[in-house]
Amino acid sequence: MTFVEVEPGVRLEVLDWGGADRPRTMVLLTGLGDNAHVYDGFAFQFTDDFHVIGITRRGFLPSSQPEHGYDVETRARDNIAVLDAFGIRKATFVGHSLAGSELSQFGEVHPRA
Repeated sequence: MTFVEVEPGVRLEVLDWGGADRPRTMVLLTGLGDNAHVYDGFAFQFTDDFHVIGITRRGFLPSSQPEHGYDVETRARDNIAVLDAFGIRKATFVGHSLAGSELSQFGEVHPRA
């Protein structure tokens, strides 16, 4: 577990389940009300093929709970900031529920990522 500062005063929890030596990365995004630990029970099953990380979005502990930044554009930018912090240029995103809006925004803004 680590924290990535995505903007001044806003830190997101990032879980790393392993596979850092793999050439591909899988990013797990949560639904509304969850943190990345929701994937603890099975994320490791993908580490033979992927470096698997999970992001707890702003507003959900233990990530920061700022007064602003809950729009889809900011949430998608947060995900990009995490990738940048890890030096990840391309990833496979997996998510459910609220993550769908972030995934759609990300695909619209970064169609080749």
